[in-house]
Parts: sequence; structure tokens; C-alpha cells
Amino acid sequence: MQHIKNIYATITNHVQMVGYRDIVEIHAKARGLAGFVFNDVDGSVKLMASGTDAAINNFVDDLKAQRPDTVIEVTEIAEDIKLPLPFGRV
Repeated sequence: MQHIKNIYATITNHVQMVGYRDIVEIHAKARGLAGFVFNDVDGSVKLMASGTDAAINNFVDDLKAQRPDTVIEVTEIAEDIKLPLPFGRV
């Protein structure tokens, strides 16, 4: 049985007015993740995602490769949470 990993991430640096939520949603759906992404009032993009360790790690790598100028701060959530599937935008 594969371990399910839940994360909360804040992404900054050139993520507003560039379709970044679309980028996140496309990569998350391609990896089969549950969760959501949204623009925050502080100008960052925030997300919560759930999936296998490999899928989450590859997802974060996808985002870093897509826009290398962004800063992605990831926090793992220890609690078992149920996120919406398929991944979407709020």
C-alpha cells in the first residue's frame, strides 16, 4: 500500500496575472491529485494537494520546472484529510 502525502504550499514570485492557477491545475490533474489551488490576497498562490509520495514529489518538481523563477514553500500535513477530487481551482 502506498503512503498518501498531504501538502499545503505557498507559491510566490510572478504568479499573478500569468495563468499560474491553470498551470497548477493541469499538473495536479495529470498526476491524479486531489485538492485545490487559489489566489491569496497577499499576491501568492496557495494550494492543498493529496496523493502518493511519488505523485506529490513529481508535482512539485513539475511546478519548479514550469516556472523556475517561483518560490515554492511546501508544508506536509500529518493529519488524514479528504480533499476534493478532481483537483480544481477556488
